[in-house]
Amino acid sequence: MGLYEIEMGRLLDGQKEHKGIGQYYIVTPEEYLLTDSLEDVNGIHYTMANIEEMLYQGCRQNIQKFAASNHNQAVYTFSIFVDSSNGMYLLYLNNHSYWQQVSQYYFNNYTKSYKETGNELYNRSLEQVQIQMKFAAGAFPFRLDDLGDEIDTALDAYRQLNEQINDHEEYMNNPPTELTPDKRQQLQQLDTDSITIIDAVLMNYDGMYAVAIRALERLQTDLKQLDQTDDFIAYVCSSNGEGGEILTWTTLARKSNSIDRIYLAKPEEKKYDIEIEQVRIQQAIRPVEDQLNYWIGEIKNNAYNLEESILYHCNKSDYWAYTEILNLGKDVLPILEKALQFEEDRLVIEVYEMLLEDLRHG
Repeated sequence: MGLYEIEMGRLLDGQKEHKGIGQYYIVTPEEYLLTDSLEDVNGIHYTMANIEEMLYQGCRQNIQKFAASNHNQAVYTFSIFVDSSNGMYLLYLNNHSYWQQVSQYYFNNYTKSYKETGNELYNRSLEQVQIQMKFAAGAFPFRLDDLGDEIDTALDAYRQLNEQINDHEEYMNNPPTELTPDKRQQLQQLDTDSITIIDAVLMNYDGMYAVAIRALERLQTDLKQLDQTDDFIAYVCSSNGEGGEILTWTTLARKSNSIDRIYLAKPEEKKYDIEIEQVRIQQAIRPVEDQLNYWIGEIKNNAYNLEESILYHCNKSDYWAYTEILNLGKDVLPILEKALQFEEDRLVIEVYEMLLEDLRHG
């Protein structure tokens, strides 16, 4: 997941320019096209802004319903789950009562399994299970997927286009058609309801995440309808296939919350931050080349040898190590350029190339 996490961080932090700005995908029943002009093209147009509005309204309605229910007691979390590969948004909420019930259920099962097998994997205290289950959204009883017909239609269009442009073999065999003047005239003959227009920038890695983060920013007043605990937290979270817990807590949750709020809601994050900061301080006194080699080594460990990865043990994504290298500044440029000439590992080569791009243009 390293390259994905790095690309996501670069986009969300504005270090990398988004592809597709000012461009549009046009999808018809027969083909899909890419253009930088919508002159004389009419259809159902999905932009970052109107999908954000659909998500915002869907969230508002669900929050209002939940707030009016008997479950609105000691609510400690609200999250917008994003699965950009499959074009999906879900909402997750939980309250203190259900968290305790689920934790007790799993604790009892672990205790029974430990007695029967002696496997240390099941040897956990109730407190350990409570920490494990607090943000385990898959075990939450409140999973809300009805965000409205309008956004369902939009996400279905997104999903179909995403499958075409992110399936390498499909894309190579069926790349987007150029919108020539003749094609433009042909489009004018079609029913506008059969033409879908999607802003190309939405198809970036962070497109659906950026929409969710902005929608969440607008929901702060609505969330006050919930009976929030003192450690309540609202955040955007990632599917396991796109970074999961590490991407969520290293990057996404920190886009919408102060560090104090994160530490209050999830105290183990403070422990992880202290541990990784100690490592950073130890490395900061070393020569620039040694620091580069150390953090590149950690990115490789995350990919090939998790047991040796400090990043993994501190619940940090590869983007954390990437930013440490960026912080070395221009002094690391000649070292990177030389290292790239002799590197054979494809993962490291791609990381070097991204670093060079950001350092040269940053």
